[in-house]
Amino acid sequence: MHIIIFMKNQILEIQKKDKRKVKIFKGQLIISLIGIIATIVFLKAFQKDNLLYENYSKTLSQTSILSSVYQTAKTSNSNILGTLEIPSLGINYAVFNEFNEELLKMSPCKFYGVDLGAIGNIAIAGHNFDNHTFFSDLNKIEIDDEIYLYSNTNKKYTYVVYDTFETTSDDLNVLNTKLLSSKELTLLTCNNSNKKRFIVKAFLKT
Repeated sequence: MHIIIFMKNQILEIQKKDKRKVKIFKGQLIISLIGIIATIVFLKAFQKDNLLYENYSKTLSQTSILSSVYQTAKTSNSNILGTLEIPSLGINYAVFNEFNEELLKMSPCKFYGVDLGAIGNIAIAGHNFDNHTFFSDLNKIEIDDEIYLYSNTNKKYTYVVYDTFETTSDDLNVLNTKLLSSKELTLLTCNNSNKKRFIVKAFLKT
């Protein structure tokens, strides 16, 4: 009789442990699901913000409505350098004439350099969001690809890519021109996988 009671107690104890394990498992499962849902919501919101910024930049690049957008964005005409187009990558964005983090979220920015058409280098930086917006696909550009810069008066400057490479974030040599008398364009973006900078160098086509 004692043996039967002992066995029953053992069975009940095992059942209690199993119930606790099930409860723990259910709790962990719920927490995991909440984490997954929160991550999906965050990523969708981040992607939505990026698309909004990209649409805003493409709106800026339409010269026919630039003046109204300037007022809406509380910027002045001088804050827009012009429009950058890279046909091989499907890139077409307005370029701000100054550089800061807030403007960089909305469109590529002139990071350094001379005026359009002047001797020297124009350096333009753009974000890499790894989602095909802004400069995310810049590493796919090839030697001899053409890059177009349009001024606010719609004058077209055609640049031809002569070099692409990666470098460290503190390498300022990328801002130099290859030749003292040349007119060059430098595009910069981040490589998020190794924290380096991807650089595109181009000459103005004459």
